[in-house]
Amino acid sequence: MTATVKLGATLLVGMLSVSACGTLPTATRTGKVYDILISEEEIKPLDIEVEIGDEVRFRNERLKPAFVFFFRDFTDELSCQRGFTLFWGTEEEAVIESAGSASLCFGRPGTVGYTVRFDITHFGGIGGTPGDITVPPGRSGAIIVKEAK
Repeated sequence: MTATVKLGATLLVGMLSVSACGTLPTATRTGKVYDILISEEEIKPLDIEVEIGDEVRFRNERLKPAFVFFFRDFTDELSCQRGFTLFWGTEEEAVIESAGSASLCFGRPGTVGYTVRFDITHFGGIGGTPGDITVPPGRSGAIIVKEAK
């Protein structure tokens, strides 16, 4: 009985955190949008400085999908999002198709690191047996979020 109650409470907390993430607005409230362009050759700008509430949009100009990842340190870190999903409760990820985009707005000051990969992570093993994990190389950058002036 105790294990069932704990499992039910854990599931409820997990569902609440996912649904809370899903209720974020999909656009900035400040009206300022900054683009990070992902091409075959480069990601530019790699580092960007914005203010709280500004939108950072990752635009994929490649012919294949791009994968963007970053870790969330706080539940109130984001004030808007479009195209990102919460993964394992601490990591946001977006699979951005060719000519597509995904956006984020930040609700608190700080530096947020992100990584862009051009291929998916491959997990080895069959039927739950251990195997190799192949993580493709990526390019990392930073979004520096400052207080609004």
